[in-house]
Amino acid sequence: MPPPPETFRPEDTIDEILHAERWTPSADNEQPWRFEKIGSQTILVHITPNDTTNVYQFRCGEPNLLAAGMLLESLRIAGSAYGRRMTWEVDLNTPIRLRVSFIADDSVQPDPLFSALGLRSVDR
Repeated sequence: MPPPPETFRPEDTIDEILHAERWTPSADNEQPWRFEKIGSQTILVHITPNDTTNVYQFRCGEPNLLAAGMLLESLRIAGSAYGRRMTWEVDLNTPIRLRVSFIADDSVQPDPLFSALGLRSVDR
């Protein structure tokens, strides 16, 4: 008999937030980002361009850049469900890297869109 499927076991609130954002849409469903945890409340998001030879195009409207914006909004929404205020800043090196922090804040109310994060359809 095969082993049971793995179950998600978060280590901390950041893991919970990242788990909730996994449904963020992107061009061709590529999810062109990778996460690096750099503390208890901060991550680096590494965004990979489609065409690494055309840095100007990447910085000026590449679909992955639009997907990065959708990712940031999904992270903000997910963070709100855990009482976290999100701040971010961009590092304009190639490829682009975002420094995202989730600060505990009692004034943050869960965004009503949190329950919609996992709802999506794909038109292929």
